[in-house]
Amino acid sequence: MKKGWLFFFFLPVPLFCQVLIQGQALNGSLDSTTVSGLRIVLQRMTPETSETGMAEKIADLLSGRDGRFTFAVPRPDSTAHYFVTSEHQGARYFSELITVEAQSRRVPTRIVIFDSCRSASRIVTLMHHVIVEDNGAALWVREMRMLSNPLNRTLLAAVQDEHESAATLMFHLPPAARGFAPDNADPNAFALHGHTVYFKGVLEPGSHQLSFTYELPWQDGRADLTVITATATRSVDFFVANAGQVASTSRLKDHGPFTIRDRTFARYGGRDVPAGQALQIRFQRHDRADQGEHPYYALGLTGSLLLVALTVYTLKKRNRVP
Repeated sequence: MKKGWLFFFFLPVPLFCQVLIQGQALNGSLDSTTVSGLRIVLQRMTPETSETGMAEKIADLLSGRDGRFTFAVPRPDSTAHYFVTSEHQGARYFSELITVEAQSRRVPTRIVIFDSCRSASRIVTLMHHVIVEDNGAALWVREMRMLSNPLNRTLLAAVQDEHESAATLMFHLPPAARGFAPDNADPNAFALHGHTVYFKGVLEPGSHQLSFTYELPWQDGRADLTVITATATRSVDFFVANAGQVASTSRLKDHGPFTIRDRTFARYGGRDVPAGQALQIRFQRHDRADQGEHPYYALGLTGSLLLVALTVYTLKKRNRVP
């Protein structure tokens, strides 16, 4: 009995305080079959490293029989988030974030990978929203797409041309567009060549949102916004802040006013639009004369005010006491 207590007393502190992160590697393209021999990396994100976005590598190993793996973490940090990553056929995959509590001894997790493909023919745009506002010198445009990858494979490197050798999708901006800026968390996921935008990220099975903005300058009081559908699109909608500036539309139906966050927009849209279809709205800027403020109106108002002032001055002069 005394030997047992002595053994417990002299246990190494790291062994006594360690936590085991145990999990399994699965292939979602093969009905979640287990994957053995897969390189798996354990990483940690602390409050300090989260500011830079650079996780700290803790350890790595190969998944064993039935895809199982175990990481021993001595003195785990309860303020950090742990996760495992793995690369497979050109794509990188992540597990869910793991938080280790003070009383934790074993923490379960898993990582799911997918086989890759290089064809975007099955990608569908569920929703394509285009928001247009006038910022004075130009129209401000935001395009938001909700994409769906219905396959059980990850899409990557489907576009190869003289500009990009491993892009996933490409989008065409209007010829006069300027000031392109991505809205996604990773700005390096996009590349701009001329007026063609290349998306260089990967599309795992499921839904993904892509968003970017640009400006469309006024040219002689006009601006033509042309949007070309990159994939088959179930619904596309233009939300225009100033409906009075819309001069004409092409292949779009006027759905009337639509309210977004207490603001009213004119809504124009289409349904079941094939890939490569060009949708256009022509904007005509109305000058002050078109808004009921014709220069002659301003001149007349100014003349009336001068006439009233002259009349008042004459009356005062006539009734002035000598």
